[in-house]
Amino acid sequence: MQYAFGAGRAYAIPLGIAVPTPVQFRDLQSFSLDCKYENKTLYGSSTFPLAAVRGKGTAEVKLKNALVGQAAFSSLLIGTPAAAGMVMIAGAELLLPASNTASAANAATWVEDLGLTYANGMSLTRVVSAPTAGQYAVAAGVYTFAAGDVAAQAGVYASYRYTVPNTGYTSTVANTEMGQSVQFALRYFSQSNVQGALKSVVISLNACTMTDWKFDSKNDDFAVPDMSISAFADAGGIVGTISFSE
Repeated sequence: MQYAFGAGRAYAIPLGIAVPTPVQFRDLQSFSLDCKYENKTLYGSSTFPLAAVRGKGTAEVKLKNALVGQAAFSSLLIGTPAAAGMVMIAGAELLLPASNTASAANAATWVEDLGLTYANGMSLTRVVSAPTAGQYAVAAGVYTFAAGDVAAQAGVYASYRYTVPNTGYTSTVANTEMGQSVQFALRYFSQSNVQGALKSVVISLNACTMTDWKFDSKNDDFAVPDMSISAFADAGGIVGTISFSE
């Protein structure tokens, strides 16, 4: 018997790839393994069963990792490599046009308009062309306003999407056929010094698939992705191993 302390560390190794790149969950906030079996019972006329045996079993993992990154999402959930570059959002960028037009700071890679507001928070209405007071038109990141309208309102705040080719990564989620799954091996390690001795717990699951990936952001707090993983037997019929120091 031993004590265990802390969330530990976890590692995932994609399967079916000649040279897989492991995914490290280095800042785990929590890790749980839930092994359950269905209990099948046979009753006669009496209160308690005559016999009880195990039926189907499941091994489910839930983990929360503080580090937000592309690797877990691309390699373990959707199974497609991420492309270089990001699609970014400019939120409330101040535009102060000298005349009736203004270019967004990222007009060269502008993708999509997300609306404009005056400094007082009132929204402008988008039109195709020839805007009047309270309206705007936009094409390729260049905004057009009614003459004198924006100056009278001390500028406007623009929100839009744009690309950054040489920064970060982007994953595309395709609508693939059902029946496919991304598979990986999962390794977990926890070590703590309790009562003057190092004690370890090591869990190895040979074949897994991610069933849930949740990104939950909160006001005034860190976002900690929440993942659910289901384990099953590998080609050799082994689900995995669990090791304890005692």
